[in-house]
Amino acid sequence: MFEERLRREIPVSEQNSHLEQMGLGLRLDRPEPDTIPTQLGGESYVHELISSGAPLAEVLDRLCSAINVEIGNVASVVLLADGDEEGAHTLAKCAARFGLSNFRSAGIFSRNGELLGTLETYCCPPRTATPSEIKIIERAKQVAAFAIERRRSEEGTRSVLEA
Repeated sequence: MFEERLRREIPVSEQNSHLEQMGLGLRLDRPEPDTIPTQLGGESYVHELISSGAPLAEVLDRLCSAINVEIGNVASVVLLADGDEEGAHTLAKCAARFGLSNFRSAGIFSRNGELLGTLETYCCPPRTATPSEIKIIERAKQVAAFAIERRRSEEGTRSVLEA
């Protein structure tokens, strides 16, 4: 009821702008499949986090939240390549236990082709991703790769300066 009133009284573009400023990564309007934006809702906030040196876990969590909102009814997580294999297997088993199915699993690669991690997206009930949802996931992979590479670069610079 409140949401309906809010939508009638305040234009959606203003609501989205306010939500974006709050860094929530939410969008109240849904793009048509052929007009997927080149940016995820909340992506500019994710870039601000990256630029400000926020912890990588926070950046990737915010990115996953943006995916979850853009696609709807999914749960996303980024698993870093330097993490343990058993953790990924445990995650998949836990998701299945809670009735979630693998919606999409996508490798995150550096510019030189090195595997940085995977973007795992789960849903309930089982379904396959639409072309527009695949575009959203591909964009998120690019942002995740940028965040991970940037963090590695910062850590490398820090270790050289400390030596």
